Amino acid sequence: MDTLGWNGETINMSQGHRPIYLPEIRRVEECGGFVHDGYLDGILSVTRALGDRDMKLPRGSRSPRKAYPEI
Repeated sequence: MDTLGWNGETINMSQGHRPIYLPEIRRVEECGGFVHDGYLDGILSVTRALGDRDMKLPRGSRSPRKAYPEI
């Protein structure tokens, strides 16, 4: 998780893309994937990553595994 410090306060700038966060679980399920025991499709512990190319669907498809961060 990235943070920003300003005037003695810390502000969260991002949240990890892990299949334990409800918004990310919903996104995965909407794309046809599933989360089992905190793992994407019972295998991966993250839902967005640059690696695992063989586990991603073609660009433009609704894959639960993505290489693009939520901004």
